[in-house]
Amino acid sequence: MIFTISKDVFEDNSDSNIRELYKIWLQVDERHRMYIYDEIESLLNCEWFKSLPKPFQDEIKEHIAWSGLNPQPTSLLKISNESSGNFSTMEAYEILSTPLTLILENAENDAYFIRALLNNFKKKGRKIEQHLNNGWLKFGMGAGSTIPNLIRSEKRRFDENKDSFPKNSHSYLRYFALIDSDKLHPDQPLKDEKQNLVQFLEENEIPFHILAKREMENYLPDAVFEEISHNEDYIRCYLSLSDVQKDFFDIGSGFPNKRFEQLLPEIKDLYGGISATSKDIFRNRELEIKDKNGKKLSVKTELPKLFLSQNVTQEGLQNRAGSDELQKILDKISELL
Repeated sequence: MIFTISKDVFEDNSDSNIRELYKIWLQVDERHRMYIYDEIESLLNCEWFKSLPKPFQDEIKEHIAWSGLNPQPTSLLKISNESSGNFSTMEAYEILSTPLTLILENAENDAYFIRALLNNFKKKGRKIEQHLNNGWLKFGMGAGSTIPNLIRSEKRRFDENKDSFPKNSHSYLRYFALIDSDKLHPDQPLKDEKQNLVQFLEENEIPFHILAKREMENYLPDAVFEEISHNEDYIRCYLSLSDVQKDFFDIGSGFPNKRFEQLLPEIKDLYGGISATSKDIFRNRELEIKDKNGKKLSVKTELPKLFLSQNVTQEGLQNRAGSDELQKILDKISELL
């Protein structure tokens, strides 16, 4: 996260203000960056800066030099003890010291998808990887209606302490939600539950991304399905689907216990061109994943693990995505760190 500190903060030489500046600076290091432009003289002459050890002073000067080489960021946390529109040092410390929580519908299974993006889009994922490894970014569970409950619970802490945190409580939150669309076909609008979730996130200014495809498993590259044994016919039929058909297909269950004629008209239109053999297999079988002893495992748990396969590459992910959506997801997360 990039922040700036106003002149009035540097000119406040009270012990309490100096302590708050110490606390803020200890959160910076490789985690955040300070942008300083008009306040350089006030910074260099303030009691807080003069009291810092030389290594810290040198780091601050590096931030000043970086600021001079870069335009002012559009997203900037502004710290001031005078303006109500900015954040006080106490408020800023709360925000800067809080890890960003990446809300996933299943924090364990869906994390494999994020790991695949970091492993294969290394340049865009470098900062995210660093924050994740240092505990500055964490995964949170947010299936269904639990996302609003999670956020309301966190907001309550600030609502109960308005003297220190007078702004709208969502102003202090650090979340990013990554959500499956659950669409069964390209033209299907989001279900009411998803629409309500989007409205809630927007009202609370929580950044989010809704996947273009049905769910994260629909981004698995074709190459990884060759690793699944005992499913040759099912896998062959799946791989014969078009890109759009794969985008909205229930990989684990197919068309369970339904004749093709019983499916929704939009789904029949989407899959109408597949062979009679594929229709029969998708109706009467489902994907099975077994361990080395032949024991059947949960597809919902095991399928996401394939994101860590050596057969997953940037090219394969890119081809399956069919757009720059994956890079945009990484960009959205990086901008919040």
